[in-house]
Amino acid sequence: MTIGERIENVRERIEKAASRAGRNPKEIRLMGVSKFHGQAEIEEAISAGLFLFGENRVQEALVKFPAIKAAPSSSVELHMIGSLQRNKAKQALLLFDGIQSLDRDELICALGNAAALNKNNPDGNSCRAYSRPAFKFIHGPFPLVACRRSRSPSWYDFG
Repeated sequence: MTIGERIENVRERIEKAASRAGRNPKEIRLMGVSKFHGQAEIEEAISAGLFLFGENRVQEALVKFPAIKAAPSSSVELHMIGSLQRNKAKQALLLFDGIQSLDRDELICALGNAAALNKNNPDGNSCRAYSRPAFKFIHGPFPLVACRRSRSPSWYDFG
């Protein structure tokens, strides 16, 4: 079974389940998890009409997705779906369109601090994620967090 056939099979199952639940299947988005899959397989999935991907490792996403996302006609959306280490926050902001695994205050602070530093320096290493209105943090349990940076707290509102 090809990747395209598998995607179509999953879409049919989603449509049937949505119908049983009284939901509109067009409101449900299918995410392909690219963990352990190469760029050729990702491109095959894109050719089959899949444009939302989840990756759980920043290092793997850095190898697979920059060229795909840089294509002028690319409508690929990439989400971080695994645990994110604070030291990779800046890289994650530059690459991912959404982070679905905000699970601790320290990570929120690291992301907020990295975004603030990049936002204040648009000519340098600017954070493209925060200049795009489509960027979203989702599934984080903390809507408002106080973070310590130097001597005064900074508040980041992710709610």
